[in-house]
Amino acid sequence: MSDQAVRMNNQVDRSLGTLGLVGAVLIFIAACISVFIVTIPVAIVLGLAGLLMILVTFNKLSRAYNNPAMYRHALYGSILGIVGIVPVFLVNRNFSILILNHY
Repeated sequence: MSDQAVRMNNQVDRSLGTLGLVGAVLIFIAACISVFIVTIPVAIVLGLAGLLMILVTFNKLSRAYNNPAMYRHALYGSILGIVGIVPVFLVNRNFSILILNHY
């Protein structure tokens, strides 16, 4: 591999790492907003934007390393995470309504 190709590969790895880090920070901010401040729509938008950034990072990394299973597993995990959080949200919402109506 030529020296120029190695430098280009390092730059791509760095930019993908930055993209993944920004996505993770957005998801963390969304989690903090949803716990400490009750603005759920903002948290949902930030969380989905962060998740999309992480999925783009996994897609490009899986292409760079010629390993499509990496992206596929990240996609499956993301879908299951979204599907799994919906019942938790609904149960929590219904439980809160029951508690507030009791008092």
